[in-house]
Amino acid sequence: MKPGTIGFDGSGVDCLVCNVSQSGAAIEIKGNIGIPECFNLMVESERINKNCRVVWRKYQRLGVMFT
Repeated sequence: MKPGTIGFDGSGVDCLVCNVSQSGAAIEIKGNIGIPECFNLMVESERINKNCRVVWRKYQRLGVMFT
């Protein structure tokens, strides 16, 4: 699990990136924050900066596809 940031509308929300593949990732967030369907995911330790689209939501987890 790597720390990351979900960026949208000029703000950032901390997250944990649980699983990353070439096509997407599983992300864990704290609380029920209003994360939009599309956002930017940044993970400095992995040099990831990708635009994403949510493909599934379950409690405090999101599955995203890189676009």
